[in-house]
Amino acid sequence: MFVRTATTYDLSAMAGLHVAHLPIGFFPRLGTGFVARWQAAFLDSPHAIGLVAIKRSDDASAETVVGFLVGTTDRRAFRRELLRRHRGVLIRHGLFALVARPRLLATFLRCRATTYAARLWRGRSGTPTAQPLEREEPTGELTAVAVDPGTRGAGVGRRLIEIYLDRCTSLGVSWVELVTATEPDSAVRFYEHTGWTWLHRSRTRDGVPVAHFGRCLATTDRA
Repeated sequence: MFVRTATTYDLSAMAGLHVAHLPIGFFPRLGTGFVARWQAAFLDSPHAIGLVAIKRSDDASAETVVGFLVGTTDRRAFRRELLRRHRGVLIRHGLFALVARPRLLATFLRCRATTYAARLWRGRSGTPTAQPLEREEPTGELTAVAVDPGTRGAGVGRRLIEIYLDRCTSLGVSWVELVTATEPDSAVRFYEHTGWTWLHRSRTRDGVPVAHFGRCLATTDRA
């Protein structure tokens, strides 16, 4: 098992893991095609990081993505870039996904269309969860991490997060945040016991309770 930087060739597997094991929010309901296009923005940004955990076959002839992580090193800069460079293609992929899912389209028009349209046209990005207050200095955000159930317990998720935090530290990022569902509580307990500080609770637009965590990093001298 090893971890490396994600590439566009990994997006299909990453999106599959995301939709299957991170169902919170609206994006996963749009399907793997939309999620892969959204994840691609992380791989294409100087303000974001994408990682995959790889398992090799016994004879090393094949590799399988068994976990992934996407996160930012500057949340505000990434959101601005996402809207400036990727807004059009994400809107198109989102519309295609909604048209193919009439019931989801009806829900979107009833509950989310006005809010999403306002954010897009005002140049403000959004995520499926409520946003914490912004700090003045650049803030990293661990946006999504998922591991295949057959590989859990081997430390894959922990290793993905460690590498992400190490890269943030090397770039001078001193504070990182994340949002996770409170049920089941295994993720909450994991972050509580691995150096993260509980910040507050909120609910998604679907009413799902989530917990916000933060972590202070010891930055390196980049002079």
